[in-house]
Amino acid sequence: MKRRTRGTVFPAALIVLIAWCAPAGAGWAGIDQTWDGSEGTAWGTPGNWSGNQAPASGDRLTIGDAASGHQPTASSDVAVDGAGYIKVAGTGAEATFDDDLRIDSTGDGAGTSGFHALAGGVVQSDRGYLGYGSGSVGTATVTGKGSLWEVDYSLTVGNSGAGSLTISDGGVVKSVGGCFGFWPDSRGTASVTGAGSMWEMPGDLAVGYKGTGTLTISGGGVFKSGDVYLGFQSSGSVGTATVTGKGSVWDVDDILYVGGEGTGTLTIANGGLVSVGGTLTIDFNGGNDSFINMYGDTGGMLALKGQADASLQAFLDLIDGTDAINYWNGSAWAAITGATLGTDYTLEYIPDTTKLALSTGTGLEGYTVLTVLPEPATLALMAAGIVGLAARRRRGR
Repeated sequence: MKRRTRGTVFPAALIVLIAWCAPAGAGWAGIDQTWDGSEGTAWGTPGNWSGNQAPASGDRLTIGDAASGHQPTASSDVAVDGAGYIKVAGTGAEATFDDDLRIDSTGDGAGTSGFHALAGGVVQSDRGYLGYGSGSVGTATVTGKGSLWEVDYSLTVGNSGAGSLTISDGGVVKSVGGCFGFWPDSRGTASVTGAGSMWEMPGDLAVGYKGTGTLTISGGGVFKSGDVYLGFQSSGSVGTATVTGKGSVWDVDDILYVGGEGTGTLTIANGGLVSVGGTLTIDFNGGNDSFINMYGDTGGMLALKGQADASLQAFLDLIDGTDAINYWNGSAWAAITGATLGTDYTLEYIPDTTKLALSTGTGLEGYTVLTVLPEPATLALMAAGIVGLAARRRRGR
């Protein structure tokens, strides 16, 4: 176990997260309404809506592809609460929010409350908040090829309440920065799942800022981010991230903290890949409560920048903080430092001359990849499955 000489605070540049995540302004205050844009593009013009009323925060609002050419634009904050929702659905359906979009829906029992970009719907907002107020529940889904939510600044999932974001089936979210679980007792959960689904975030991400944050990347989903902090600011913050499934990628452009002043856990499983272009730090505060787990039927992969394939220790020397990486040895979690090369894990350096493309469109040139291998029992089951499949094919001839 190694320990970096601990500083007293995070780098000063990280304080920008406070500005990104802090809420700004107040919003609107329900009926079913559909946008028709018959009087222009102004969101608050009653004649632009089927109910001939300016939208209220509890309204159930639908913007469909028929709005193409006269899409709505809101020049001030827009809030959704109660059982209300905003649904932007269909190719050509677009909505622009020049200020904040805040989702505080408490749920209507039908899974439709909140915010939804579906089947090619495109939404742009200045900032986004899911679960803005204390006790609120804010839900958003971005699903289907061509569906996009683009946030000019930060997307906060769980500000004072509970927030949930699902990106699936080819949906895309783009935001400059983000945080999950901003205030104490807040909760933020996000998932990026399915081939073609992606979240692009060049700025900082805090998963568990002062509250609790959970991120899942699965089924071929991709997350491209800048600096990342799991369990960021306070001792009570908790950040958990899981990358699982072949083709699932978390591409961290710069630094990754697994455990800052709070608790952080990163799980890489079943062919998932996490690549870190800067420094990986595990358990920054020295609380022995933050770690990386790697396991699965097809293993998990951790790629760090630099050539360090000479030995496991050389790879671990790229990591700051501690060596708290665990693997599943068949019966229990065990420290990677006790694992056997070739049996439990492999190390491979990808030379700069090699072009190993990821589904992100980037490569791992200049990275060393630690791959935790499936346990022997799993390999035996996989082999038995292959034999059984071959036998069934022979019987089917």
